This record gives sequence, C-alpha cells and structure tokens, in this order.
Amino acid sequence: MSMYEIGEIRQLFGIDLMERLDDVRSHMMHREAPYYILVRTQPEGTTYTTKIITLELRQLPRGPSGKIIPLMATLLFRVDNKRGTLELMWAFPRDTFDTRVLETYDHVIESVASQAWAAGLPVINS
Repeated sequence: MSMYEIGEIRQLFGIDLMERLDDVRSHMMHREAPYYILVRTQPEGTTYTTKIITLELRQLPRGPSGKIIPLMATLLFRVDNKRGTLELMWAFPRDTFDTRVLETYDHVIESVASQAWAAGLPVINS
C-alpha cells in the first residue's frame, strides 16, 4: 500500500479530470456552437464514480422560472471551440457535505442554501 501526502490524491484527481476534459474537447472539436461539460460524482458504496456528460444550453438544469440552477456534487464547464476557451461555470464538490447524513449537517445545509438563495443561485443536490 502506498503512502500519500495530504492533498496528493486530490491533485491526482485534478490531473485525471483535466486529461478527461481534454479528451472530450478533442472528440467535440467539430462543434461550432458552444456546449457544456457537466462533471458529476456518483456514490457507489464506499467509492465515487465520475460521470462526464456533454450538454447544450437548453439541456442545463433549470428551475420553474427558467433560470439555470447549479447542482451539488457537480462541476460545469462552458466550451467555445471558436474562441478556444473552456470556462468553469460552477464547482460544487460532493465533499461539502453528504446528504446520507442530513440530520448531522442540517445547519450546514441551511447555511449553504441560504447563501445560495441570497446570491440568486438556488442549489439542487444531484
């Protein structure tokens, strides 16, 4: 078993994610219209699986008012091939809190939700 320094695994995850995003961008380089890449973590037992999904603007999660709503445990990137840009739209990692133990983190959830609402950004847990 290998020993890792604090933060080293998170850094390796970041490197892996950037390589995977680069693969998606290479595969989608023919797209002229901007598109979005949604990165979602899915708990599976004691581990998490990362899912990467490409979306068009019309497919982004929206509330009843039609406003785009950030999802917990996701990252969203906007890609514009014409400009050659990849822009981070939001980053809400799952390790903010775990919804399987809601009663333990009720005050945290209320705080995060109230801050998001105050900023005009309702947050939905994916």
